Amino acid sequence: MNRKAHWITQTAVLLAMLVAVQGLTSALGNQFVTGTLVNLILIVAVSLGGISSGLTIAIVSPFFARIFGIGPVFWQITLCVALGNAVLVLI
Repeated sequence: MNRKAHWITQTAVLLAMLVAVQGLTSALGNQFVTGTLVNLILIVAVSLGGISSGLTIAIVSPFFARIFGIGPVFWQITLCVALGNAVLVLI
């Protein structure tokens, strides 16, 4: 399989998992469960796909959450969440 296609597929599947987890756990109303699972997926993404995959998911996922109505109310907070996720991935 082409290396680039593998990276795109892996990143897309992990991003879809992350958005699904956000959607499913938002109904619980418990931020700790959602945040822990999101961080777990970010760590798995950087472990499996490397820094580029982890950063892509870390930056894009809060905006998808905002678009789907499960993210922060204000766009500025969404940007801060994306930057915080990126810091986690880089560490």
